[in-house]
Amino acid sequence: MDIRYSTGPNDVKRYTTEELRKEFLIENLYVADSVVAVYSHVDRMVTLGCMPVSEAVSIDKGIDVWSNFGTHYFLERREIGIFNIGGAGKITVDGTVYELGYKDCLYITMDAKEVLFSSDDPEKPAKFYMVSAPAHRSYETRLLKLASAMQRAAVDYECHLFAGGAHGISMCNREVETPNPEAAAWVELCKIWLNKKFNYTP
Repeated sequence: MDIRYSTGPNDVKRYTTEELRKEFLIENLYVADSVVAVYSHVDRMVTLGCMPVSEAVSIDKGIDVWSNFGTHYFLERREIGIFNIGGAGKITVDGTVYELGYKDCLYITMDAKEVLFSSDDPEKPAKFYMVSAPAHRSYETRLLKLASAMQRAAVDYECHLFAGGAHGISMCNREVETPNPEAAAWVELCKIWLNKKFNYTP
């Protein structure tokens, strides 16, 4: 685990670009079947990344929890927010399974003992971006689905889920070097929705 210590405001003024990057930039968060963690002494925040590919990965894999936090397990005195920026995956919290698609979020309360990450498809692995902070009481672990959040906020939307194709796949054709006939259906579906939304007939 990478540990970052606090820096003085006067010292930072004299940092070079490389020193600023080394002190504040977090890179290479996603390594197959690993947990990458950066612990900042600023507010004792921990930023983590996990990309499970061929196995279920524990949240404390590769982290000496006792040495770094003085606890028996990672969330003994912490809470964590998790955001999936990859393919579909699952997070198992003390035996309860939560399914996360792209941009779905999960809040896990303090005192959760076992947290495991897995991907539905190793060819399109989930990428879990996480931020953990110290906590002083337990709340309820909650799953927040992107579509549900838009519905509650009265945002007009349509939701189409495809097994193939991740964020950034663009038009899904050869011209943009992302051929994917299955996911390419979203382009026509989007045009239909926009036409209905704005009462436009080409």
